[in-house]
Amino acid sequence: MTPPEHFLIGISCANIFYSGLLIIKRNWFTYGKLLIIMGLVAISPDIDSFFGHYTSTDPFVGHRGMTHSFLGVLVISIAFTLFASVITVLFRLIIGYWKVIVRYFKKRDTGEVSDEIIREYILDPFLLNKFFLFLLLCFISGTTHLITDLPQPPSVWKGIPLFFPLKSNGEFVRSGGWSLIGWYDLKIMWVLIGTTVLTVPSVLIGRAADLFKLRYASIPLLSVVILFNCAVFVWMGSYIASSTYTNSRKWAAYQNEMVKTFPPEIREVTMKGKTIFISLFRQMRRLK
Repeated sequence: MTPPEHFLIGISCANIFYSGLLIIKRNWFTYGKLLIIMGLVAISPDIDSFFGHYTSTDPFVGHRGMTHSFLGVLVISIAFTLFASVITVLFRLIIGYWKVIVRYFKKRDTGEVSDEIIREYILDPFLLNKFFLFLLLCFISGTTHLITDLPQPPSVWKGIPLFFPLKSNGEFVRSGGWSLIGWYDLKIMWVLIGTTVLTVPSVLIGRAADLFKLRYASIPLLSVVILFNCAVFVWMGSYIASSTYTNSRKWAAYQNEMVKTFPPEIREVTMKGKTIFISLFRQMRRLK
């Protein structure tokens, strides 16, 4: 799949997990932080596109290499978790949380301010339970990239090194390359866009309702968000399983025929977006 599709899948995962955390009264992460980081982690395995040897089958320098493995996703997830935690701490310090927290605890403790409590609040993102939960969420988001790459064509790479650095007969073991779906699918793209457009405002409404102590309204709404996103993933699995990829030319023709069934406005946006994306990709990869 293309980076936008991977990103939107990461967004859907963030909507599911954030809604679940709100339902169980564990609002440990800001919504924006979860959306951005999980979306970026879902794209990040494709960073190997820029290693310099795109069509190489060497997992250290080629595309669909070591970043397309559970180990690679784990390393990426740790990096993003550390980055997000550091940025959160710096943000809290920069905007003057020290003064806010001091005033809060002065009121609560009648003048006695606990430096230990303040430090704990500032370093909250590094508390083990929250740090490892965020790491787990990032890892799940990154793993969706691997899962959605498995049904794609094998191409020169013959799949992805899911269990890198595992070898068999001197070769890195690769998985996938099932040729069920092409490198992109416009129907999946628009379903994911529609899902994001519908569920992000719903989560924000659910969060607002929760802030105003309207849990009788927020829980059903957030539950619908979870179920809806899960249903989209189930549909994607069924759609991909019933699809068959023959070659890139036939797949492009199939996609073009599919676009003709879209409403005029959607069709125009789709074709322009596709043209821009291919142009950018060729420029970044220096392909002609």
